[in-house]
Amino acid sequence: MLVLLKKEGSQPLRIISRVGSRVPPNWAAAGRLLVADLGDSELRDLLGRTAIQSPSGLATTDVDLLVAQVRKFRKQGYATELNEANLHAGCVSAPVTDASGRCIAAISVVAPEQRLGRTSRQRLVTEVYKAASRLSERLGGT
Repeated sequence: MLVLLKKEGSQPLRIISRVGSRVPPNWAAAGRLLVADLGDSELRDLLGRTAIQSPSGLATTDVDLLVAQVRKFRKQGYATELNEANLHAGCVSAPVTDASGRCIAAISVVAPEQRLGRTSRQRLVTEVYKAASRLSERLGGT
């Protein structure tokens, strides 16, 4: 996954990410969405080559589990992760789709874990999903 754009939040505690940085798909919610439209064999091959242990040590590298997560996240229309890439941080993400319905990008919110409790996380999922849907529509997507 390539970080193309980012906007800093207004809260005093922030998660640092750099535009231009690359993240393996198994570390990030957005990464799992971005590979979700691959066929099973292509997805397994990609994950087998790119899934590496994260700095937190909590991201799975098990290809079967990753494939199941990828398929689940794509079907539900959003993805989440907590403490997988970084301890005490998590992410909610939604796919941006093109006219064929294929995921071409993802919008994510990364936050400290204390801001990702059930109620806050669901609110963020709703807002990220709406933002990704609006962008998809502007790009001719579904």
